[in-house]
Amino acid sequence: MSTLDTVPNTENDGPSRPTTIRLNPDVLAKVERFAKEDRRTRASFMLVMMLDGLAAYEKKHESITA
Repeated sequence: MSTLDTVPNTENDGPSRPTTIRLNPDVLAKVERFAKEDRRTRASFMLVMMLDGLAAYEKKHESITA
């Protein structure tokens, strides 16, 4: 699966902005391993994880406030 299949089109949202994140060595090793397994760059893998996590968080939050 390519990044284009999983990352939403942001053309109308304006340009993306780089963001720095600190990861401990164990987490970074997992990110690098999973990114390699998915044939993604580390940045692409982390973006997909962020978007998946954000969607899960929003869904959980909606169920709490509904």
